[in-house]
Order: sequence, then structure tokens, then C-alpha cells
Amino acid sequence: MSTRGCVAIGTPSDWRGVYNHWDSYPTGLGKSVWQHLQAIRANGKPLTELDRELLSYDDWRAYLNKGICEYCGKRTTQPHTISGVIFSPRLGEKFETKDQMRRFLCSLPAWKSRNAEIRTVIEREWQIRATIERTGYPDPDVQYHEHDTRPVEEQHVTSDNPDPLFIEWVYVIDPQGNFLYVLGHRHSRASKRIPWNETPKASPCRRPLHRGCNGVHWHYGNSLWWHELVGHFHINGAEPNWEALEAKGR
Repeated sequence: MSTRGCVAIGTPSDWRGVYNHWDSYPTGLGKSVWQHLQAIRANGKPLTELDRELLSYDDWRAYLNKGICEYCGKRTTQPHTISGVIFSPRLGEKFETKDQMRRFLCSLPAWKSRNAEIRTVIEREWQIRATIERTGYPDPDVQYHEHDTRPVEEQHVTSDNPDPLFIEWVYVIDPQGNFLYVLGHRHSRASKRIPWNETPKASPCRRPLHRGCNGVHWHYGNSLWWHELVGHFHINGAEPNWEALEAKGR
């Protein structure tokens, strides 16, 4: 299962950021964010510009790619709902010929007596290979993946709607104070279960319960979840011990 997270701008109690789908634990995303911040400093670029640049995207990966989709080549939001159809041509030339691919598929029990489907799969594979050679991208017409067309502001993760059950780590960059704050999600069993049909329609799986010392606690029916500060580091200082921070945040 993916470790979901967020890279944000602000303070531990007031932030807005972009989503990250996997490897969001400190030894993964945390280390990458730190290295990115150090690269910005090394290039003499002020961190204050990061506010505008980061929040003009919907996703950390889109920010790093400057919004260029790896599947269609368009400058847009992060791709999602990606069909497996466009993966095999991008993973290398496993099959050098159509006949080699046909023999392989025919050898699989799941494809037995499915000759017409096998022909369709092979022709589609070779069409995508030709498209990659011609355009550099497997799906320039956006047939096999999708993009969220909402304004990026509507797609941001924020401290007002942080979804702490699913957003496991948040890395909050404070460009003014030159700090990186690391938040980890925490939970406890709810003292009172809230029935599903009593939760707000706009947020059917959760609702804020109360604001405590660790921020807003969110009620997910039978458990409470929130984000808690597990570390803060001066961006001009020594690199954090990501392994220790990860262990602390569990």
C-alpha cells in the first residue's frame, strides 16, 4: 500500500500543500524534500519563491516534472487512473517481435483460446511503441490515463482539511523562518462512535471533533486521527536523522 503524504508551505498549524502518493515516510519523501531545499539554496535562489512555485501544482511529482505529464507530454496536472496498456511498451523491449509476444501469451492458461483478443493486444502494443518513437510519449491523445481538470487550489491538501487517516506524513516548509516541520499522523479509539449517516454530506468519512494541543482531531466513525509535530529543523542546519525521525513518527 502507498504511503501518502503532503509537501506544504506554512507553519505546523496553518499550511497548504501538494499531494504525494507513495514513499512519503521520512527516509523517502522527507529526505528528497530536504535535498531539494539544499539544491535551491546552492543555486542561490530564495526559498520565498517556493511558495508560489510549489502551490501552482497539484502534486509533488508534477512540481518536480514542471507539470509535464510523462504519458502524454502535456503541461497539466498529475496523471491518474492509468491503464496498464501503456506500461509494457515503456518498460523495455520484452518482446522483439509480434510472433514472440503471441507465443508467450498463448502459453499462459488465462489466454487459452483467446486468439482474437491476443491479436488485439499485440497490435495495440505495437501501435503504442510506434507512438513513443514518433512523439516520445505513449499516450499523447490521453486515451489510457486521466487528469483532474479542477483548479489546483481545489486539489491542495490543507491544515483545514488534512485527512490525517490517509495523509500519513506532512512536510511543512516555512520559507520565511527557514524551517522544515515534519508532521506524522496519530490516532486513538473514539470514546463515542459516530454513525455513518450522521457525518456531514460534504465529508462523508470524517468530521472535525475538537481542536486540542495537537491540532484538530478528526472523527472517522470509530477512531480519531490527527497530525502531530514530530520534528522541526532549520533548513540551513545539519541534515536530520531520517531513520530516527521515522521511528519516532510511528
